[in-house]
Amino acid sequence: MLSVKTPRRPPVDRAAALSGPSSDEWRVAHALLTLMHELPLPTGFPQRTELEDEMRTLEIDALRPTQGTHGRREVEKKADAYRAMSEHDLAQSIRDKPVPIVNGPASMCFATDHHHVAAALKLAGIGHVPVIVVADLSSLSESRFWVEMENNHWVHPFDAHGRRMAFRALPQHVWESQEDDFRDLAAAARDAGGYVKTDVPLAEFRWAAFFRRYLPAPTSESEYQALIPKAAALARTELALGLPGFEEASASAASQR
Repeated sequence: MLSVKTPRRPPVDRAAALSGPSSDEWRVAHALLTLMHELPLPTGFPQRTELEDEMRTLEIDALRPTQGTHGRREVEKKADAYRAMSEHDLAQSIRDKPVPIVNGPASMCFATDHHHVAAALKLAGIGHVPVIVVADLSSLSESRFWVEMENNHWVHPFDAHGRRMAFRALPQHVWESQEDDFRDLAAAARDAGGYVKTDVPLAEFRWAAFFRRYLPAPTSESEYQALIPKAAALARTELALGLPGFEEASASAASQR
């Protein structure tokens, strides 16, 4: 039976940030660049190519997050997986998930997705990620910039309690986002078969808000773990109808039990 409750730092110089990897990262960076460009081992840092103009590297420190929260457990899980990979597999994994960014005012680069990936790579000791520019809004005023970001679903300005926050209150770095147990729970419930992964923007945050509405906030790790099967079961009920990844067939089966 489900227990249900009632319902500023100085701007980063983007040109400098787009420089090559540090010496500590060279081995992984070379493997990554080889996969991206199919270049032989260079004697120095590789030069810009046409492909690199489309997918280039950026310092993780230079990424400005557009989400107020993240799932700490999800970040740590990804970081552990990255640490366990071979050099080649790590480079391939990094290449497969370029971070989409929007060029914003004051030469700042705003990540619109893959915040957990970037934070996990930082935790695993990687300093650069491949990025793809999805829009250049650098000519807009700050207020107009955020209007465009919200219209395109490229920003989620909410804190760990589900309360809206000011755009200027968003964290400065991807690893500084507030820890949200319900954001973790959204990923765990999906992995437990509660719903299916989709490409809908901010889908996990919508599920996090749903679980926050109906389930009690955990106060310990054991309470969090106990919530996972409850969240997965709740996701298969008709209460979740309309959420991205909701499976109607599963909900019908659940209601007949």
